Amino acid sequence: MTKILVTGGSGCVGQHIIKHFQEYVKGIEEIRVLDLQKFEQKLEYENKIPVVCSTGSITDVDLLGKVTRDVQCVIHTAAYVDVRLFPDKEKLDIVNRKGTKLLLEACYQNKVEMFIHCSTVDVMQGYHDIVKGNEANTKPEKLLFGEYARTKQAGERAVLSMNNKFLSNGGVFRTISLRPMVIYGELDQHFIPNAIEAGLQNKKIMVDFCGNGACCLVYVGNVAWAFVCAYNAMRSDKTLGGEEFLIKDNSPNKSMIQFCKPYFDSFHISLYRSFIPYWILYVFISFIQILLLLISPLMKVQFPLTTTTLLYTNLALSFDDSKARKMLQYKPLYSPVDSYKCSLKYYNSLSFDNKKKN
Repeated sequence: MTKILVTGGSGCVGQHIIKHFQEYVKGIEEIRVLDLQKFEQKLEYENKIPVVCSTGSITDVDLLGKVTRDVQCVIHTAAYVDVRLFPDKEKLDIVNRKGTKLLLEACYQNKVEMFIHCSTVDVMQGYHDIVKGNEANTKPEKLLFGEYARTKQAGERAVLSMNNKFLSNGGVFRTISLRPMVIYGELDQHFIPNAIEAGLQNKKIMVDFCGNGACCLVYVGNVAWAFVCAYNAMRSDKTLGGEEFLIKDNSPNKSMIQFCKPYFDSFHISLYRSFIPYWILYVFISFIQILLLLISPLMKVQFPLTTTTLLYTNLALSFDDSKARKMLQYKPLYSPVDSYKCSLKYYNSLSFDNKKKN
């Protein structure tokens, strides 16, 4: 029987991973969770496998030693996301880079056999369009999402560098990294909720400033299923390791705003095409950012829209996930229709500060 550890198990991706292991994986004796928050089951499924939660930081060396003991596989989803104008650089580095390295060391010392890392497509995202990008051909000179992407990239490099390290018991430590697209679905607290909140605050009007941009998104249930596929693949192929895999599904490739439109409709948010040329909007936001940078030594004021966000939503992006489909035997478990239905039900259940749906 196998014991696994899911870091960040109380979060959006972690909760779905635990659900899919409960439903689709046999031979698991115990699922351990490490998170800053105590684990509470937030999704509907039959709890077949005991879940043991430890609360604490990914940088607590003693705690890491405890939770990785007698574990055969670690699924590392714990991360800090901050792509604001003034991100918390210290926290990004501590969690995404240092925390990952400390976890790897604990796994190595405790003879963990498999390590599956949750990275992000942002480690591949530069300032230009990407057409059918894959793991080998997409290596930008400069990362669009700055310190967040750099720390996630550093964490991923640390993970892959540990692959094929010999363990003291004669075994081999094998590591891989999954790179999901932008995630949406149940328990999402960022992408679509933020867009809905913005539309509600703007008197239920959302301006489409995305131009001809197109983005790749992935339903969180399919991301979780990809981790199940990765686990099964590593168990069946003892040579699998040292690889990174893009994870996407068949969600429609549209602009960010157009993708959100069905969810906007549910909240009676009207969508209007921007009549302001992209370059004028970019110059305007750049001017605001310069002013905020000038006053930042005295006070840091965040602005809801940054040049990074504006550029990203106007890029044409497409990716090729054939490597994951071939090597991990990954195939999306949920269709776009099923993904939409599950997501809509969740987003409709959310309440937004004094902005109730009509």
